[in-house]
Amino acid sequence: MSAKQKAVDALYEAYELDKVSEGDTVKVATKEGLVIMICRHEKTNTPAH
Repeated sequence: MSAKQKAVDALYEAYELDKVSEGDTVKVATKEGLVIMICRHEKTNTPAH
């Protein structure tokens, strides 16, 4: 497993992203002003843009 995948897995677990419902947003503020926004939306068959 790559270091990036391990980091994503750790983020998923730390913020309990499996509990995020459709339409919910999670905002993670980090040092030096970096903000990570995560939201869950309905899965569709169209490719992401």
